[in-house]
Amino acid sequence: MTNMLINSGMDCGKYGQTLVGWAANGSTPSGRSLGATGKSYAQYATAARTTLTGTKTWTITDAGAATGYCDEFITEWNLSTAGSGSNQIKFNATIAIGGADYYWRETSPGFATGSGTLLAGTSTRTITGLPT
Repeated sequence: MTNMLINSGMDCGKYGQTLVGWAANGSTPSGRSLGATGKSYAQYATAARTTLTGTKTWTITDAGAATGYCDEFITEWNLSTAGSGSNQIKFNATIAIGGADYYWRETSPGFATGSGTLLAGTSTRTITGLPT
């Protein structure tokens, strides 16, 4: 496991989930060395990482906790097909652990931008005032 995650392409959300899974599994062995140089983990995985390095006596080489939320998805919406005069996007999100930041930007015809944060749980968010 010494070089297991180095250059793996795993994002910090998945790395955090992996740490949580290992810490919660009663069969996870003790005394391992995990190489994850350059990888940050999601903040919600801090306690799990502490369990692995403390109780399980693992040595973990990584970049530490991420400074913000790190799970990401990208979607595009075309408001011209949403109906006449539509100037908003409404979406539901379920965040299992931690939270998620979201960012939006208009790609045509202008350059409007915005952002927000969704916390753990199920949220409905409406972004209004978008150009039609």
